Amino acid sequence: MKLARFLAKGRVHQGVYREGLLLDEAGEAHDPQGVTWLLPFAPGKVLGVALNYADHA
Repeated sequence: MKLARFLAKGRVHQGVYREGLLLDEAGEAHDPQGVTWLLPFAPGKVLGVALNYADHA
């Protein structure tokens, strides 16, 4: 069993991929090849560190 996040029917779903089946949070089955796979998380922030220039040190 693997946790999954995917786009199907115009909505983002979270669910599980198990034994070739992709089940969303409501238990509805989706075709694994008919969805858009997303990252398993949605980051709220992206932090960058500018250490690539000597002036920043």
